[in-house]
Amino acid sequence: MIVLEEEQWWPRVLAHQEAANTRTGGRLERQSHHTPNAMEDFLYEYYPLRPGRFATWHPGIADDGGVGLARPRGGEALAWWEERSRNRWYEAGADVVMLSPTYFAERAHGLEFQASLQEKLLEREPRFGCFGWHEWAMVYKADHLRHPLPLRLGQEQTDRVVEEANIRCSHFDAFQFFQPEAKPLNASQPSYETVIENEQPGCIHVTMDLLRVCLQFPQIFPSEWAIQAYDLALAARRIDQAASPYDSRSIGVEPIPVETVDGRAEYVQRQREAYKNGSALRKKIADALAQAVALGRARS
Repeated sequence: MIVLEEEQWWPRVLAHQEAANTRTGGRLERQSHHTPNAMEDFLYEYYPLRPGRFATWHPGIADDGGVGLARPRGGEALAWWEERSRNRWYEAGADVVMLSPTYFAERAHGLEFQASLQEKLLEREPRFGCFGWHEWAMVYKADHLRHPLPLRLGQEQTDRVVEEANIRCSHFDAFQFFQPEAKPLNASQPSYETVIENEQPGCIHVTMDLLRVCLQFPQIFPSEWAIQAYDLALAARRIDQAASPYDSRSIGVEPIPVETVDGRAEYVQRQREAYKNGSALRKKIADALAQAVALGRARS
């Protein structure tokens, strides 16, 4: 087992808390004033992201599954260490607290699903050129809009664009929010049962979903990865919002007009950048998930 001394782990706890609070401060401020932000709020409401949990630091797992935190001498670090020792997923001896072996067995189903999904995503060639039509399909002939923003082209013209688009959405979590009349317009009908079969790494939402994995299994990843995943997800979400049918300039998002040739070219370029920026983190996450699954099987 790797054991980190106080001088190694406590600065990381403080640095992570600062990094997390910097990123979630705007959300908390908006909540206090009941001011929504259609772009950024998505990360908190959809995944969901809880600022307090996000700011909680974890060391992740080592090759043998063990990263222990040595008992500190006192002060805030000791109070933090003692609180961690009481967490259901951790166990503590007299001098070290570490992730409990029971974690891997009790979380086995979810770990195995995500490990399989991430392995497939690493193997597959990315596809680009869906142009973000999923956001348009979500407002097709809609009686009510999901966001308090106007449609850039108005409802009638937006509907015509959707009818003329070649919608090829492979992401189930987006497809399930299509308006009923838009679902038959999609080239496929993805479902929860076909997620592993259909997902592909070029998808903007699949890059965003790296944040979901870090939030779902925070104990097995160094929390610094969660910060990276948040930044990637926010950048991907900005692309998503910009390519949507909404006029998002009031929240600082310039449109990518995918109903035009130039807009579609811009979308593909930015989609490629999102994929490239997330590739290294996806590989690290996939490796950690595979390791966690192996540990669970060895201890079952």
